[in-house]
Amino acid sequence: MVPTYPQVGSSNPATAAPPVARPSTKPCVVPLFTNLEFADFNLKSFDYTPPANCPGPWAKVVFTADFTVTAGLQYDRTAAFYLGQANIYYGTTAEPRSALSPSWHVERDVTDLSAIFESAQTGEANLGNYVGVYDGVDYNGIIYANATLEFYPADFRNPAPRVPDMVVPVNGTGGDAGTLNTGADQITQTLNLPENVESAYLDVIAQSQIGDEFWYFCVPNDQTANLESCGNTAFRETEVWLDGNPAGVAPVYPWIFTGGIDPFLWEPIPGVQTLDLVPYRVDLTPFAGVLADGGTHTVAVSVFNANGYFLATANLLVFIDHGTAKVTGGLISNTLASAPTPEITENIMTATGPTYTGTIDTSSTRDFTIRGGERVARARGDDGDREGGVRERSDVRCEPDDGHPERTAAEHGGREHDDEAGLGGDDGGAALPVSADDRLFVCGERGFEPGSDDDSEAGLRPERKDERGRVAAVREQRA
Repeated sequence: MVPTYPQVGSSNPATAAPPVARPSTKPCVVPLFTNLEFADFNLKSFDYTPPANCPGPWAKVVFTADFTVTAGLQYDRTAAFYLGQANIYYGTTAEPRSALSPSWHVERDVTDLSAIFESAQTGEANLGNYVGVYDGVDYNGIIYANATLEFYPADFRNPAPRVPDMVVPVNGTGGDAGTLNTGADQITQTLNLPENVESAYLDVIAQSQIGDEFWYFCVPNDQTANLESCGNTAFRETEVWLDGNPAGVAPVYPWIFTGGIDPFLWEPIPGVQTLDLVPYRVDLTPFAGVLADGGTHTVAVSVFNANGYFLATANLLVFIDHGTAKVTGGLISNTLASAPTPEITENIMTATGPTYTGTIDTSSTRDFTIRGGERVARARGDDGDREGGVRERSDVRCEPDDGHPERTAAEHGGREHDDEAGLGGDDGGAALPVSADDRLFVCGERGFEPGSDDDSEAGLRPERKDERGRVAAVREQRA
């Protein structure tokens, strides 16, 4: 077992990220696999059974893994673990040296994936690793790994948070991360969701590989030969689609893997997220009314300017309204363009030699608003009559200031209204009456995550219930 905290004097990889905070309750630890060997490109399967002594709901679920690579020569490899085809871990491995067998520990909070932990599942460990002689070079580093899930029971000091009711994997055709060679390639998932969806989020990872590994150093195609670099410019963007229409965007993180362009980020402290890639959370709640219409829908992920290639995987997190069997609503407006329009300014000069010097400036700005709404029937009131209600909320995306995310409050206000009230929007329809409910939002690396100054409300939470039941949300997202 690799120590959780860095050891003084050790060359083992150690990240700057703190361990996951744990509740005070005693966890039930479920091993997923032990000393699993990775010396080829075959998928490794494993079985999972929920902990009998720790039934849910849980205060927290933590994934942990320990890796070791034998001393010798080996490249960094991509490691991806799935349960029921839902990704529970994604990262890369450290490279060994002839006299160093590196070992490291990773962990992540996977409480939002609790829905897949409630029943027995088949898992898959995908960590392709070539061992053998190639072009006269002996790649002999063998990778071993252990993985567990820690289930922390809830009690009055450690209450169980509200978690998504459904987790829907979005992968390639093989059931794991799909390959995106060009901007036209997509990973897709067909959806047939319940008719009481109230909110949805997509946790997405798009990992740059091979020709796109150093995409942030790529240049316009007219300069690839001159500057001996990759093409399609130094701009990439993860794009989310619903039924062929743009539904959200996410940045592509500029990972530097061990063995990459900066030797000072190989060991002992690798680059940020190198050993544990963090998914970006895209808020799809404006489309909740669409997803709840009883029809078949398709969610897809692509990467703008992909140039051979990206690996992409995602989990769709769905909250349903337990107070009603059906909600009605739809999309009010969507100004997100199908593609960004990055600005490229070339300042390349040719000298004798030939020698090319100068700069290439790349920038891109997105400004869009997505608004959607739902109307639900509330639970019976004291007079036995069924009431209806809607709520409108305007979530103003915070703008980063020199890389530091800001916090902004979502503004609310209004009144209840009856079943005959309609959904109004920017087209001149009646404004939506709402129930007052001030909330605080955090703009961060994972996207919008509803939160609060009250720890009991911290984290991912859809709208609160009032005494008579759940009311619906109409969300406006600006980016």
